[in-house]
Amino acid sequence: MGRFKVGIVALSATSLCALTACGPSADFTDKTSNASAMVQGIAASAPPDYEASSIEGGKWPNEGRGPNVWTNLKLQAKNIDASNECRRLIAWARTRGAITFTDGNDGSNPVIDFAGNEDKAQRTCQRMLAEPLRATAPIGGSLFILFGKYIRNGTQTDWPFQLDINAGVDAIQGSTALQPWVNVFVVSNFP
Repeated sequence: MGRFKVGIVALSATSLCALTACGPSADFTDKTSNASAMVQGIAASAPPDYEASSIEGGKWPNEGRGPNVWTNLKLQAKNIDASNECRRLIAWARTRGAITFTDGNDGSNPVIDFAGNEDKAQRTCQRMLAEPLRATAPIGGSLFILFGKYIRNGTQTDWPFQLDINAGVDAIQGSTALQPWVNVFVVSNFP
């Protein structure tokens, strides 16, 4: 008798869902809308020479990332100076609302405030980017990660974001030359 009742409840829930057009909640929809506006704004303000990929994510059901969306910004050039690129990316990220940073993505490294630690942020970024940019074989380096709350029209919102920055070199088809690159993965970070 218990299996029969469970079946009736499951069938009733499925029928109710079909009749009421189950879909994303208003919270999910609002967060997805804000996430899309934020990621579009960050991508549109990227430093010169960075090319953005399409914006993805934010689909319901959540596919593991909830209402969050993301894009990729990539710089490819013959020569990329890690020190200059870090200075440029950090300055840009701070104008978008980045307030903390860390190195690595294993969760064991401390998240540090930019305020009062600007030199440490620069050194950490350089350490993460310099070696992969000098590599003699195709490689991608570790991440320099920045966190913040998006600044929109000069006002800080409560919309959380994360920038995962790394660098490396790729083989160029038909050539022995290697192509340096810097990658910035931009993702909204709504719970």
